Amino acid sequence: ASFESHVQKICGQTWSQIKKNYPDIPEKYLATDCPNGVYIDQLIYDDYHLTDDQLTISNQINDEDIDWTLGAALYSLLK
Repeated sequence: ASFESHVQKICGQTWSQIKKNYPDIPEKYLATDCPNGVYIDQLIYDDYHLTDDQLTISNQINDEDIDWTLGAALYSLLK
């Protein structure tokens, strides 16, 4: 599924559904999933004009966790 559909799924749930579906994730992170997802969705599709077939979503590279900052740096280097 596309990133955009994942964001729509998360944002369409009630708070109790989200907590039930993701019990291992702290609430402080769950609370930001929808707004952060919408922001990133707009950035990826509207500002960078990327399509789903141009995206690979990953949490790690060579067993190292990556975050948005490293992802943005990699994007700049590969551009």
